[in-house]
Amino acid sequence: MMNKWISFFCFSLCSSIVYAADIDENTPVDFSADDLEFHQQEQAMYAHGNVSFVQGDSFFKADNVHYSVKDQHLKAIGNVQITTPDGGVLHADEVDSTDNFNNDVVGEVRYVLSDHSIATAKRGQRLTKIDEVHGDFTQLDDTRYSTCDYCINGLPIEDESQYTNKELDEKAERFWEIRAKKITHYSNEHDMYAENIFFYAKDVPILWMPWLKYPDPSVKRRTGFLIPGYKSNDRMKHGVLLPFYVDIKELVPSMDADFIYTPWISNDGILSLLEYRQKFKDADLFAKGSFIDHRGSLDLNFDWRINDIWRFKVDLEEVSSSYYNGVYDIKSTSEPWYTSTVDLQALTTDTYFDLKAIKYRNLRTNVDSDTMPKVLPRSEFVQYISPFDNNSYFTLGASTVSLYRDNHVNTNRGSINIAYHLPGITHWGLVYEGAVSLVGSQYDVHNYVKEDGSVFSGQPTSAMAQTSLKISYPFVNIGENFNQVVEPIVMVVAAPNHIQSKNIPNEDSNNLDFSDIDLFSETRYTGYDRIEAGSRLNYGLKWSAYDNVGRSISFLVGQSHKYSDRNEVDLFSGIYEKDSDVVGRFQVNDGRFISLAYAFRVDKSNYRFNRSDVTLGLGNDPLRLNVSYLYTKDRMKEVDRGIRESFEYALTSKLTQNWSLNFAQTLDLKSKGKNATSTKISARYENECFALEFSFTKDYSVANYKLNKNGKNIDDLNAHQLENLSSTSYVVFVEIKPFGRIAF
Repeated sequence: MMNKWISFFCFSLCSSIVYAADIDENTPVDFSADDLEFHQQEQAMYAHGNVSFVQGDSFFKADNVHYSVKDQHLKAIGNVQITTPDGGVLHADEVDSTDNFNNDVVGEVRYVLSDHSIATAKRGQRLTKIDEVHGDFTQLDDTRYSTCDYCINGLPIEDESQYTNKELDEKAERFWEIRAKKITHYSNEHDMYAENIFFYAKDVPILWMPWLKYPDPSVKRRTGFLIPGYKSNDRMKHGVLLPFYVDIKELVPSMDADFIYTPWISNDGILSLLEYRQKFKDADLFAKGSFIDHRGSLDLNFDWRINDIWRFKVDLEEVSSSYYNGVYDIKSTSEPWYTSTVDLQALTTDTYFDLKAIKYRNLRTNVDSDTMPKVLPRSEFVQYISPFDNNSYFTLGASTVSLYRDNHVNTNRGSINIAYHLPGITHWGLVYEGAVSLVGSQYDVHNYVKEDGSVFSGQPTSAMAQTSLKISYPFVNIGENFNQVVEPIVMVVAAPNHIQSKNIPNEDSNNLDFSDIDLFSETRYTGYDRIEAGSRLNYGLKWSAYDNVGRSISFLVGQSHKYSDRNEVDLFSGIYEKDSDVVGRFQVNDGRFISLAYAFRVDKSNYRFNRSDVTLGLGNDPLRLNVSYLYTKDRMKEVDRGIRESFEYALTSKLTQNWSLNFAQTLDLKSKGKNATSTKISARYENECFALEFSFTKDYSVANYKLNKNGKNIDDLNAHQLENLSSTSYVVFVEIKPFGRIAF
């Protein structure tokens, strides 16, 4: 009989008092206490000292618990703590449950949520199913809520449970806090109602609302207004953002979708910002757009995972004019064009297929948009075949592309690529990789303007056979403090001195700029429209050293020699002559403070640097400097093409745990006066509950211009004026975690 009452007592307590948790009735209950008394006549049970109940992921403990079966009255007194499956922890002085566990009263509540935010109340009450409409009723009086840590004299309190709510209110402070006279929750409606609400920052009231209704934590999304914001720029001046969220699934349960409409209301008009998201069983759709007057923009992404092999993607970037996104601060880009693609892909362990259509939207005022191609379609197929046991394999490839322009300069190409690869390592440590390949292409060209000014239309062909062998022999030295590897590398590429047709336009092969990356490449041109004919010998030496704590240093130097007298590559490519420029790379990383990478290309005849590319990281959290420097130089002083010298640096300082400063600038060192192309300064303060950031940006990018210095309307500017515009923006944002940010 005693065990029966104990079991009933444990089950009743856990299923009633932990009302925030959804507990399965069949889950067993573990009970313990220092002392347990049962009064048969009174039908009451008393548990004293370290009383605890565990059911599933829920935990309850108190100093003393009294339970009357006759009156259906349960009372827990002293250091009551309840842990719920969602990770929350409730602390209270006492809990009083009556009326068959339908009425619970909790005194001096402190609830630590799973995100470590804390809510306190002087009194809490719960009524079970007051009616069929409202469901359970819960009310908290004199409530305070914040995600900030409690601090005394500026130092966080490690364990708030050592203090009562009254002591915390008197002795401690939080950076911000929401205080409400009363909060009421109706479970069926999933709504919270707050009355007489104040928002405090550093104990100073800065915002008051008489009444507020908002969803309870169980609601993931709901139609309604989001946090408003303030924004200003040169075009719209000052304005307010009023985002409105629509849960489409709430209206149409079969659609997992939502929509946000944000009007940017200013003196110069209303700019409408729109976002649409929808999730399908095997696909995702996201669309973002804007419009004002007759202008607008649209970004759309659709990703359909058809099955484990096939995938279909759509990425669209459309804008009414090249300056629209920059003027209205919709988005920025480092590319001088927008790209829209429709893509169908298939991928298996040994096969790849891609069918794509591409459209470019020109953003440059000095480039005729009629010259921008529409790619419809571009296809590529690759098949890997491994019929032998010696690790060798075949690759079979085919590709097509069709390019159409409004100026009627069009190109169609079909190509086939067959190659055999034989990688391996001998038993005495020689590493080798051999390859034999054959590439053939058929073109259909219309109105191609050649270098001599003549116009060609026809069907030229291109073919190239090639074989290559790359060998290296690493010498390894295992030392007491560090290990070293010295690796000489030699590569032979044999191919006929094939003369490529001058009637083939170069659509997909960038001009060569010889570097250490290309030193041991089988084909140094990308794409199919240009081929590097003739045989060549590539050779180099690589040395590296490293230890067991992440520190390393490496160096690579090499050169290429070709056996053909033909010079079809660019004059400033670095491989125009028989003996190429010397290329290499030096890298250092100490794993903590320094990281350095320096790539170079040196003229083999006068030992002058034709290319230098440096990236340096120096420092750690208190002060970190990142530098990037690029220098390319022609070998003929009278020719001015190809000269480029730029310098980028960023200085980051984490002054304290909360404060950080950043300064970044990009310089074009070849322009007059060494003008900066962009400058950004930012300062940020952040703690566990609050963030404040200020940033200043000045950008000379054509894609980010706003208004010219004379204040003319952007629509009235000509191409020259557009190219010389700069954009200046100031942004201040305040973020109250977890409610989001307000930008200024």
